[in-house]
Amino acid sequence: MIKIRVPATSANIGPGFDVMGIAFDLYNEFTFYEGEMGEHNLIYDAYEYTFKYLRKEPVPARIEVDGQVPMARGLGSSSTCIVAGVAGALAMLKWPMDRELIIRIATAIEGHPDNVAPATLGGLVVSVMADGEVHSELSPVDENIGFIAIIPDFELPTEEARAILPKEISLQDGIYNVSRACLLSSALRSGVLNHVRVGLSDRFHEPWRMHLIPGFMEVKQTALGLGALGCYLSGAGPTIMCVTGGENGHILEGMTEYIEEHLPKWKVVKLNVDLDGFTINRS
Repeated sequence: MIKIRVPATSANIGPGFDVMGIAFDLYNEFTFYEGEMGEHNLIYDAYEYTFKYLRKEPVPARIEVDGQVPMARGLGSSSTCIVAGVAGALAMLKWPMDRELIIRIATAIEGHPDNVAPATLGGLVVSVMADGEVHSELSPVDENIGFIAIIPDFELPTEEARAILPKEISLQDGIYNVSRACLLSSALRSGVLNHVRVGLSDRFHEPWRMHLIPGFMEVKQTALGLGALGCYLSGAGPTIMCVTGGENGHILEGMTEYIEEHLPKWKVVKLNVDLDGFTINRS
């Protein structure tokens, strides 16, 4: 029996579209039992793909899931399945648990590394594709920076959220996002709060996707009014992530009160950065 725990992730982080991602302490746990294969799903697809990638004969396995990460909410639920499937296949083969290899295989399945890289490595990760290879840079996040997830009660499929995006952007908007993504990745590490505030702005995806989420602007304005550094659309949405500096108890309390009054089926969850990425236990 092999147990693999994979953290939730939040991609884009404002301006870092398809490039930046961060892992949080919300987990899906996958248990692999050697034996007859279960019904096909994303986990099994990733599991079988890994054997084909390594040109090895598949080891039949039954997989059980204990999930905390909500599906289709912009918190990387599909990436937890992919990373677990890849890592589970390596474990069944008794293959070295090479995290760069896992990112490479998982990216080939997912299409981009912004979620699978932090799910594998933990922490804040910036990833770039070049000549078919994934280059990921892991960075710490200053301990004074906090995160509060506002999770709606409805799903938003990534395909729908991606279809609404423009096919081209202006040079001005490109410069705007590149400059802020660079500033943000540095500021999250250094803890310069004013730079975090400026760096969270985006012109690539949020101006279009926000209209798919009723209440987005009201939630964002409420969080800013309580003192949040900023808010961003987590992944493709619909989860709204509030970024805070220093003690955020009053922001958590204020957002909880607002959501309970205005959007009572939504959830408010304080998150901490996961530093480990996936973990594996054999028994």
